[in-house]
Amino acid sequence: MISAPSHSRTTVNPLLEAIEEGDHQRIEQLLTAGADPNDPISESTAHGADTPFLRSLAAGAEDAALILLRYGASITTRNGAGQHPLLLAATHGLTRVVTHLLRLGVRAH
Repeated sequence: MISAPSHSRTTVNPLLEAIEEGDHQRIEQLLTAGADPNDPISESTAHGADTPFLRSLAAGAEDAALILLRYGASITTRNGAGQHPLLLAATHGLTRVVTHLLRLGVRAH
């Protein structure tokens, strides 16, 4: 059985690890077990903080990003540099994510 990730900053984040490895089955298992797609994985700045969803976009991991969206990833959270999901998805050529975000009503601002 896969458990949800620990929130300790000294341990590896299993959800982030699965995203980086492209292990879509494990991403789904972790999210089903209660992993939070909106849990900050970096220190917050005045602009925001990275989340698994934002990190998947920055890594160009389109399938992982779509899975995270299905499990409630925030479409309004900005990363530490102040970049919003639509910008990150467009910058990295994630056309399916861009289309999905636009259908959800996200607008560039």
